[in-house]
Amino acid sequence: MIGALALSGIPPLAGFFSKDEILHAAENGNMPVFWLLLLAAFLTAFYMGRQLILVFGGTVRTRAAGAATENKAIITVPLILLAVLATLGGLLNFPGVWSLELWLEHTLEGLTPAAFSITTAAISVLVALGGLGSAYLVYLVAGQMIETNSPDPLQRLGLVWKGMSQKWAIDELYGAIIVRPFNWLARVLSSSVDQGIIDNLSAGLAWLMQFFAEVLRRVQNGFVRSYALVVLIGVVAILTYIVIGR
Repeated sequence: MIGALALSGIPPLAGFFSKDEILHAAENGNMPVFWLLLLAAFLTAFYMGRQLILVFGGTVRTRAAGAATENKAIITVPLILLAVLATLGGLLNFPGVWSLELWLEHTLEGLTPAAFSITTAAISVLVALGGLGSAYLVYLVAGQMIETNSPDPLQRLGLVWKGMSQKWAIDELYGAIIVRPFNWLARVLSSSVDQGIIDNLSAGLAWLMQFFAEVLRRVQNGFVRSYALVVLIGVVAILTYIVIGR
């Protein structure tokens, strides 16, 4: 409940303060973005209200839910700590006190100081309450609670419901634009570039080193007469260079 209300932006929970500052910044900088953020805030609150009702309200709708038990302390204790932070975290930078901002002042130099607008805060709270209230009306009043195998009241939205239920094909679009081209490029680089060019280049260098090693190995034959002959040839070459150079 605390997490849902905080995410919805209900004061004095932490989510309210973070959302309020974002809305206030957008209101001063870009009104179209401000209205889009208000719509997002309404939908977020509606979604969280819908989630609370469907998960914790009505009769048990699945066998797994009916057999569910409370988590162990390793799960519940961190959740309790997160709930405490979600309840009190916003007070760390309470308007007019700005404890967190003053503490981070030396790292925030040059940034615009935070501001608090009563009007923006009131609008954001009304939007959040409107989203939660809409979820209550849709799922508890008009829908008479969602029971087992009963249709979702939002199905009345038709194409909008269909788009939402299919996530507006975002996953499919992401797969078509990002995942599949990336996999294709990875296969090309793996087969043609890595195995074709890089592996052959490294194999060619290894063969070249073996070739030179085979040639130079014959020079190191262990016979003194061979070494003496090489020294003699070297001396003759040096003397020839000196004579011709003069």
